[in-house]
Amino acid sequence: MQLKAFGILLIVCICLVQGVQVDAWAAPAKTRIPIEIRSVGDDGLSSRFDAYLRRAFRSSEEFVEAPSVDSSRLIVTIPTNVRWKKVGRRTEVSYAVEFTSADGKLISSSSGSCWDKRLNDCAQQVLKAARAVR
Repeated sequence: MQLKAFGILLIVCICLVQGVQVDAWAAPAKTRIPIEIRSVGDDGLSSRFDAYLRRAFRSSEEFVEAPSVDSSRLIVTIPTNVRWKKVGRRTEVSYAVEFTSADGKLISSSSGSCWDKRLNDCAQQVLKAARAVR
């Protein structure tokens, strides 16, 4: 019984040592780009788009939400309510976003559209545009 316990302990120790060695040789972590998201929209659809956009940036490995005192942050602004129009039985949503530096200089802008049931598609379009900015 003691021999079996010793064998298991030995296997666990070997696995831990190998794990440390793997971590020691792992590639260094990428520096995440600090961002701040601002939204002017005040209707339900604009609020939903804002929520999807924030979720997309939070789940991204390239970006991290930063405090407003961080002078290196990229500011992502939804400057107006999203627009929408009925297309048959569906609703098409159109958005515009602006990318500015922390000192207020406009870097770029982007716009696009998606269906209201697929606001994550719009959020992913903005994320792609933000990657191109940095």
